[in-house]
Amino acid sequence: MTFYTIARDVLLGVSPVATAALTALLGKAAQYALHAVSGIKNTNLQSELDWAINQLQMLARDAVIAANQTLVANLKASGKWGPTAASETFRSVRAQVEATLSSDARAILQRNIADLNSFMASVIEKEVALAPNKASAPADHRAATSAAG
Repeated sequence: MTFYTIARDVLLGVSPVATAALTALLGKAAQYALHAVSGIKNTNLQSELDWAINQLQMLARDAVIAANQTLVANLKASGKWGPTAASETFRSVRAQVEATLSSDARAILQRNIADLNSFMASVIEKEVALAPNKASAPADHRAATSAAG
């Protein structure tokens, strides 16, 4: 036996094992790449959704504050503030938020939130509760929002 014969026999014996190991390594690398891409997609989706929700919250906050400073203050000063006025104010705030929400944010929210109408109503309610010069949002506004939505 010569060195070349021994080397050839070793290579013939090792090559199936090396091929199997390389195939397994490539498979694991592909799994890792798919997992990494999935993680990036999930991160991007979460970032988009966070951006859209933040835009909705900001618009709701601005609309509630503006309504409190003008419409609600005037209605309270004239003694006309009540459940009907509160419902009308809520609908007005909601219409303003819907009109100013960007089409990109609306599309992201519609793709990711099953009941966007209820979600919008809850965001506005939260902003009403947190707003300075609080104006109470009536419990019966839900009927108005479901009809408007």
